[in-house]
Amino acid sequence: MFQNGLILDGKYRVLRLIGEGGMGVVCEAEHTRIRRRVAVKLLSAALAQKPDALKRFELEAEAAGRVRHDNICEVIDFGISAEG
Repeated sequence: MFQNGLILDGKYRVLRLIGEGGMGVVCEAEHTRIRRRVAVKLLSAALAQKPDALKRFELEAEAAGRVRHDNICEVIDFGISAEG
């Protein structure tokens, strides 16, 4: 699912695994153009094949993207990889 150096969506280079759970993994990555460090949450390949899980993941990103608080991670992007 992830590997160090992998480029996601042509703009995020995966640097290392931060953690993993039932839905997928979270990696540290760097925006390749502006060198900003970010956390990238990747849904597992098995769940990405399930429309309901994919929709739930997308709704989570959308909801989190609306929230602004010091104790909540800001969502700045969302996408689907070429591999799905």
